[in-house]
Amino acid sequence: FSKDEYIVLTTEQGWIKKTPLDAFEKMTSRGLIIASLTDGDKLRWCNKCTDSDDILLGSSRGMALRISAEELRPTGRSSRGVRAMKLRDGDTIADMNIVQGDVNGDDHSGEYVLCITSNGYGKRVSTN
Repeated sequence: FSKDEYIVLTTEQGWIKKTPLDAFEKMTSRGLIIASLTDGDKLRWCNKCTDSDDILLGSSRGMALRISAEELRPTGRSSRGVRAMKLRDGDTIADMNIVQGDVNGDDHSGEYVLCITSNGYGKRVSTN
C-alpha cells in the first residue's frame, strides 16, 4: 500500500475518520476492528482517498459539506473519528463521496455532482 492512501469511514450519525491504508496490511483470520461505534450508529460509507482529494457529505435534511481530505488528521483503526457535521434532531448523513483531486494539473472544470431529492427534484452543481 502507498503511504499517501487512506480509507475514509463515515457513520450515519455524522462521525468521520481517515485511517492510513497500510494499517490494514496485517489481516488475521479473526479480522480487524475498523472503527468504534456508539449504540444506534451505523458505519455506512467506506472510500479510498488521498490528501489531494475532497470529501462530499450530504444530510437527509439538505445540509451539505465539502472538506479537503488533507484537513482530516489520520487516526488509528479503533478510534471513533471526529464529528463531520453537527446534525439537527432526526437528521442523518444521506451520502458520502470522494471528489478526485487535481492530477497532472487537471482543474476538473467540466465535472459536476448531481443532487437529487426524495421528491424528485435535482440540481447539477460544479465540483470546482
